[in-house]
Amino acid sequence: MTEQEKMARKTERKLKKWEALGGQPKKVVARLDPIQFKRAEAIRDKFGFKSIYEMSQYLWGAFLRVAGPDNDTSVEPVPEEIEMMFDGYADSEKHFEYVKPKRSMNNDSLNSSKHNLKSN
Repeated sequence: MTEQEKMARKTERKLKKWEALGGQPKKVVARLDPIQFKRAEAIRDKFGFKSIYEMSQYLWGAFLRVAGPDNDTSVEPVPEEIEMMFDGYADSEKHFEYVKPKRSMNNDSLNSSKHNLKSN
């Protein structure tokens, strides 16, 4: 079997896998400030996660098991600590406050005539 044939079979298997799961996975991005990221790195090391990404996947899985138990396919029971972590979140308005990074304003746009129209 040639290298191209191997790659084609691998791609075909991957597509079948995603089809069985309902489509290709979607990317979820989160921003952490430097202090939060250092804390996350310490937690990653303490609990033996390979990466922040792996830790994020674990957290999403735990949250989805508690928040949407009707669709949970896992046979393992959800630990009580994890259930308590998310208890009452359905009624909350905002759980996490993230300060969006500020973009620098372009001086030309601030001083241009279209932004500083004078009415005569």
